[in-house]
Order: sequence, then C-alpha cells, then structure tokens
Amino acid sequence: MRRLVGCHSALVRLEARKLIPLLTDTSPNHPNFHVVAMSLPANGFSQAPSKKGFGIVKYAEVCCPQIDALSYNEYVTQGGDWGSFITRAMALNHGGKHVKAWHTSMPV
Repeated sequence: MRRLVGCHSALVRLEARKLIPLLTDTSPNHPNFHVVAMSLPANGFSQAPSKKGFGIVKYAEVCCPQIDALSYNEYVTQGGDWGSFITRAMALNHGGKHVKAWHTSMPV
C-alpha cells in the first residue's frame, strides 16, 4: 500500500475531501493510497502552539514521529501553502530513510 502524507491549510483540506476518496479507492485501473492529512497549527480550527519558536522545522520534527506511530516507515509527502515548506523540511531531514518523495503544489 502506498502512503501519502498531505499538509495544507484548512481551506485546501476542505476542498481535498473530494479528492481523497479517489486516492484511497481500490481499483485495478489506478494506484491507491493510505492518506494522512496533517493539520497546521494556528490554521483553520487548529490551536496555535503555546511554545515560542514552534516553526516549520519544529512542525516537521513533530509530524514524522506521528507518522512513524502509524507504522508508516516509507511514505511520500505533498504540501501546498505553508505545507510546502513543512513537507520540504520533512524530506530534507527524513528523506532517504522515511520520506521517499516530496511534491509541492506551490513553487518554492
């Protein structure tokens, strides 16, 4: 099973609800994925971090152990908006071992 970790703003996550069933649907005509949609702190309905200095790199450091807890040893990441920076940090810090590919919908 392929694993996809997405990281976007709240508005994009609401729009992605239409796309997620297409990605998770089992079909002989296309690949399917386990999808993890990460929520960004202080974005949409998520609470802001209380610690100072909780930025992009720290968020990436928090995401990876959570994904590991799902027994996802290898996965690809996709990010847009702030998620593009976070998933890039995940790929830079955990690429090769866990993050096998990084895709962004926002050129950086």
